[in-house]
Amino acid sequence: MSDTPPFDPLAVVEARVEGLADHGDGVLTWEDRPLMVAGVLPGERVRVAVRKRYRHISVGSCLAVLEPSPGRVEPPCPYYGRCGGCQLQHAAPAVQLAAKKARVERALAAADLDPNLVRPTIASPDAFGYRNHARFTVVDGAVGFMRRRPKVHLPIEACRLMAPAINEVLHHARGRVDGATQLNVRVGIRTGERMIQPDFGDALDLPSGQPHLHEVVFGHRFRISAPAFFQVNTKAADHLCRIVRGVVSAGPSGCVVDAYAGVGTFAAAVADLAERVVAIETSGPAMEDAAQNLAHLARVERLCGAAEDLLGTLAHPIDVLFLDPPRRGCHRRALHAIERARPARIVYVSCDPSSLARDLARLAPSFPIDWVQPVDLFPQTHHVEAVAALRRPDVAPAPPPGPP
Repeated sequence: MSDTPPFDPLAVVEARVEGLADHGDGVLTWEDRPLMVAGVLPGERVRVAVRKRYRHISVGSCLAVLEPSPGRVEPPCPYYGRCGGCQLQHAAPAVQLAAKKARVERALAAADLDPNLVRPTIASPDAFGYRNHARFTVVDGAVGFMRRRPKVHLPIEACRLMAPAINEVLHHARGRVDGATQLNVRVGIRTGERMIQPDFGDALDLPSGQPHLHEVVFGHRFRISAPAFFQVNTKAADHLCRIVRGVVSAGPSGCVVDAYAGVGTFAAAVADLAERVVAIETSGPAMEDAAQNLAHLARVERLCGAAEDLLGTLAHPIDVLFLDPPRRGCHRRALHAIERARPARIVYVSCDPSSLARDLARLAPSFPIDWVQPVDLFPQTHHVEAVAALRRPDVAPAPPPGPP
């Protein structure tokens, strides 16, 4: 931070940080409107140069922290503040967990739901080196990330969020990927396998172009193809599996339906608890993976298609329904199908608090919400995963998750 901004400020102000916005910026007040400033923490008194004034908010840059928060720490990454991929490296772990709980609470409150339903955030087993998947941008042979503000390419030597095996690939790629525009790397945290895309032939000095790799989550081995979705934090994904198993164990589980099954993670995690598991997935590559991943589980049936089309075709009453849709949430037709199917319990897993709250508000009149459990799958960033437990009014509440 410098007392001399590299731009002509609209104003230089001193103020107290009132809180954190959803995207991780600190929120101050200037000219009766929110002033968003990156790299600051609630309670801190800061000096800020105002960069731009918009219709409803202003944006500024921190020049100095005059009164630091006790929750402030020194960011370990040399690119922090320039890369843009992390927003909270300057915040101690407890501050990050509280901020993510508050983000989920705000989302529920904005949807007229009770924010007191939100439980304390479960921490990731690893604060750094947890990511099993990276997408790098290559410009003139240099590998790095695209910054958002301003949108320029930032070459990097290593990323502190990535698993060591990914940074090893990054090291090998320097000067060897001329002509490429992207470098995608996935690694198996527990298997040691790597998947590097695209195929660089002999140029990379490492095998590349693999169509899939394998990873182990909650004791189950999964094949993951290049186009398929998989949680980027392998160890924290164990927490998600433990939470959903707790809901299945809370009552009868004759028929469990995973409506957005992906490669079969949740279906495999609960297969031993249910008499019948139906895994629904619309992605062809993910369903091909699931066919291999779930083939040894006799109780699991696989259906390829959209949840909104298939939920209404199931012959058996649903005891537990899993929802883990894309970031945008469930399709309106899927929510309508859920209301008609009347499952006894619903477990909704989401990486976007806003779309989660929107869909919960739609479901809550028919399915009371027992609790919402944030899980920190993305330390050092503003992102947060959350698991919500819902039920029919005639069904007993599911107990909240215990400690990891």
